[in-house]
Amino acid sequence: MPTYTVKNGRERLERIENSWETNAATDTFADITLADIKAKKAATDAKLALKANLEAQLKAVNVDLKDMNKDNMETCDYVVRAIEGDRKYGPDSALYAGCGYIRESEKKKAGGRKKTTTT
Repeated sequence: MPTYTVKNGRERLERIENSWETNAATDTFADITLADIKAKKAATDAKLALKANLEAQLKAVNVDLKDMNKDNMETCDYVVRAIEGDRKYGPDSALYAGCGYIRESEKKKAGGRKKTTTT
């Protein structure tokens, strides 16, 4: 039996419904009526509409989260800069290091060029 995706399964259901309605609207096959097929298609359409609605909501939530994260990161930057400029703490404090930054006393100083001797 072939595997069907939601899209091509829905298309197949619609194709069968259309053919059945056009060619044998009053007949029953395998104890299934045309009304049963229409009900299944309507249920599928309702779920697809719900899925589209939920995807739109999720997209809106993701946009909100991105905006909130940007605001949160700006707030974090303000706090860290305030810690750096605070005389009680500053850029060499444990508080500063706890925020994920390297303390001034732990930073390696750039050494410049090594002198080479010619022999």
